[in-house]
Amino acid sequence: MTLKIDTYQIRKKLKRKINVFKTINIINEIDKKIALVGNDYETLFIESKISRKENYWGRVDLYNSGNGKKITDFLYENIKDFVVVISEEKLLRKYEGQLIEIGFGLDQIISVEYEGLAGRLNSYDALVGYTTKSNNGMDGYTIFGEVDESIANAFTVLTLGGSTTDPSTGNIISWSEFLYKDLVKINKNVRVVCAGVNSQVVSQELMKLIRDGYLFNPDIVISYSGVNDFSEYYHDERNPFVLSYNRRIFKRIADRGILDSKDVLQKGIVRNIFYGVSPDRVISRGEHWVRCEKLMKSVSETYGADFIGILQPQNFNMEDDLRVITRNKYYPKAIELVKEEDQDWLLDFTDIFNDINNVFYDNCHVYEHGNRIIEKKILPYVINSMRHKGAR
Repeated sequence: MTLKIDTYQIRKKLKRKINVFKTINIINEIDKKIALVGNDYETLFIESKISRKENYWGRVDLYNSGNGKKITDFLYENIKDFVVVISEEKLLRKYEGQLIEIGFGLDQIISVEYEGLAGRLNSYDALVGYTTKSNNGMDGYTIFGEVDESIANAFTVLTLGGSTTDPSTGNIISWSEFLYKDLVKINKNVRVVCAGVNSQVVSQELMKLIRDGYLFNPDIVISYSGVNDFSEYYHDERNPFVLSYNRRIFKRIADRGILDSKDVLQKGIVRNIFYGVSPDRVISRGEHWVRCEKLMKSVSETYGADFIGILQPQNFNMEDDLRVITRNKYYPKAIELVKEEDQDWLLDFTDIFNDINNVFYDNCHVYEHGNRIIEKKILPYVINSMRHKGAR
């Protein structure tokens, strides 16, 4: 029996993942060579349940223990003959992307676990909101390069954004890390401070830059965003700096009451929460995004840093995805506003993947080779800044 597998439709029906038993049923029904990628218990369990042993090609050994195949071994095979199963969740995006790069189609890859795999929001920033806990004591920040006193004068790049900038997304190399790898070849006295965090929006980028930016002494600041800002569930146009989850948190606090710090003896209770002055007209999401980018440019210049604001792409081809449909209501206006500004520091990247297939693995996140494309597009601006500033 020959069965065409539409993994996108399977994922869509099962919402998050294809479970192990569904995977076993599929691979035992198809007339294809079966390859497994992974070293975890689930991979070994699937391997033990393959009934048509003549179709089993082998398991890709991810840890070079000498007990399996290598990903490059596929180059000596007819790729069209294969279906590949990836079951180790933390490696899903990395190896799914590599398989696509060497010629596999999405219909040939079964992902046992289907998840965006962005970093856990397991810390709460008092000014900004949810963020990722860090081992370096700076929650929400990942630093590529040395951070000791000997490199205090390093050429420093500060990158901002949401999960598409977050270096923990997908367990693949982020564009910020690629940027560091290329810059350090030019000048070893360099570091990249990545402040990208899953789900954060442009106003949160601005708050972090105002509060923490000067502490890193950046030479150039790069904001790469837009997707989260055009998603309706984050904030409303009347109070664009207030996120929906913050309203819920503040409401719980107000319901319990806040002790009035000036009336401790009388134990006065405050139950009112003020979210800021509402504008006399609704500010479009595109306007809000551009306005925050301008503010970040001003703040960066105060710190003596160059600034680049980038309107990021989404997967415009996923026309049936509700998130894409929602954002499409706001993207045209934002693109128009960027064009009207006509500034060399405000860039529209929404079309950078137009002629490239299989870059996105969902509505906005890209594989590792997609991050490389983003970085290569950004790199000349950073090199120009480095030369202009006479990097140390």
